[in-house]
Amino acid sequence: MRSLSGRQSSGRWPPLWPVGAILAAYAVPLLIVPPTLGLPLIDDWSYQRSVARLVEDGELWVAPWTATTLVLQIGWGALFALPFGAGPVVLRGSTLVASFGGTLAAYALYRALGATKPRAVIGALAVWFNPIGFGLSYTFMTEVPYLALLTAAAWATVRAAGRGSLGELTASSGLAALAFLVRPQGALIPLATVGWLLLARPAWFRAAPASTIAVVLGPCLVAVVGYLHWAAGRGLPAEQADRLATLREISLAEVVDLGWRLAVIGCFFVGLFVFPLVLGALRELPAAWRCVGGGARAVALCALAVLALWMNGYALAHDGRSFPFIPWGSMIHEDGLGVLDADGLRPFVFEPWQWAALGLLFALSAVGGFLLLAAAHGRPAPAGGASKPPVVGLVVALGLGQFLGVLPPSLQLHHENPGLLTFDRYYLPLLPVALGLVLWALRGRRFSPGLALAALLLLGVVDAVGVQDWLAFKRAQWETAEWLVEERGVPLRQVDVSPQWAGLHFYEYGLTHPHDRVRRRTGDPWWLFDIAPMIDPVFVVAASPDPRPGYRVYLRRRYRSWIRSADEAWVYVWHRRPAP
Repeated sequence: MRSLSGRQSSGRWPPLWPVGAILAAYAVPLLIVPPTLGLPLIDDWSYQRSVARLVEDGELWVAPWTATTLVLQIGWGALFALPFGAGPVVLRGSTLVASFGGTLAAYALYRALGATKPRAVIGALAVWFNPIGFGLSYTFMTEVPYLALLTAAAWATVRAAGRGSLGELTASSGLAALAFLVRPQGALIPLATVGWLLLARPAWFRAAPASTIAVVLGPCLVAVVGYLHWAAGRGLPAEQADRLATLREISLAEVVDLGWRLAVIGCFFVGLFVFPLVLGALRELPAAWRCVGGGARAVALCALAVLALWMNGYALAHDGRSFPFIPWGSMIHEDGLGVLDADGLRPFVFEPWQWAALGLLFALSAVGGFLLLAAAHGRPAPAGGASKPPVVGLVVALGLGQFLGVLPPSLQLHHENPGLLTFDRYYLPLLPVALGLVLWALRGRRFSPGLALAALLLLGVVDAVGVQDWLAFKRAQWETAEWLVEERGVPLRQVDVSPQWAGLHFYEYGLTHPHDRVRRRTGDPWWLFDIAPMIDPVFVVAASPDPRPGYRVYLRRRYRSWIRSADEAWVYVWHRRPAP
């Protein structure tokens, strides 16, 4: 066995210690911030209703508002809901189980790419402690189950490519099929694999190209055709049909324009993803700089300049804000971790210069990861290495395929609202791929586990305090709304809280009563148009003491946050003034 630094160890570790280490890393933050909030978060109120329909009525129902394929997600949630009920806590437990499985799959992937056991554990923990994925693990959103299936499919594909095994390729395509039944971009996994096969043309592929391609595409193609057949019989969910119609209206120029923006933004998030590994490889970076050619150095310097200019330009256009570069709806936001889904914003947790410093740090991290990879390109594998250099091209192909998967939903968002570029959670599929590439590049190279573990510990602290703050606000927001209805006698239709509140109380009613609508006013949030048009927001449970025009602050209620002072941890109720 090799130590964390790559040297041979004495073999004193038990054989299953990686699983134990990952399990312990899962248990500690869940004990600190228990996943017991009995409320839906982000969009999972809709998925919760689909699971309830399946469990209670035996009906596989995908809400018209749903943009993902979701079928497997519903079935996965139903496995947990059958004995315990389709509540938020139970379904959140299903996500955490999927997240744990995905982290184990990441460990297996990194071992297949030649990482030692300790380094593969660090890479797997970097998947778990990434703030975007960690926060989403406390929801029933589709991103984490999809990430788990993507990582498992990548592991099976890398193993199959290294061995030339058609049986393992069939298994990888089957996993991709399951991933497609959660999110549509799962279909890009076998397509990326075929693209790599046609370019790399390994010997085992040249021996039987047609049958190999059929094996790679077959199982996933069956899932795609089966879903389309099911949707044709019931009608494609309205949101999916609208997205397809919107994509037909988008010009090539729009695709190119948004594509380069998403690529630039993606570099910052990739830098965040690989930061623990790049920090651990800090001593190796000067050697990597000397090893790469002039072309790679020029690319690194140009990339760093572009990223710095982007930060500056974005800050000028957004009141000094830089990272996370996405103004609304993302997991990492200026006012905390987690999607707020409320009127107004809470006080920002960092000053603009601190966000700029983080942006520059992650830009440097992304460039450092590129240099490590460029230095490793063409270098012979170390003795005993488990991965042949051509296989890393397969990982690159899988990453490029998942980046292309970011484009369609982002194009739809940007086309309908030019101020929106994308959501940071759309980049989550790049997480295991980026970490795998850096770990492949570090085979046999110097690595400081203490620095990497320190970065993971820091991320773990950020995760814990950020999620606690998010859950505490959402609990206070919901409890305040219930107090208005139950204690103050305010009619349910006059309370505006969040899309989750609106969805659970009114969405299905609105489907059967489409004409029950009230006149919308300037400033009404999007969910009163799309989810609950019958709500007349006389009372608004908000995050800010600055009400929109026509409202006044009616009262405020405190909540307990680990990162906010007592003066900043409030939920506000706005009351609409009577018309003159």
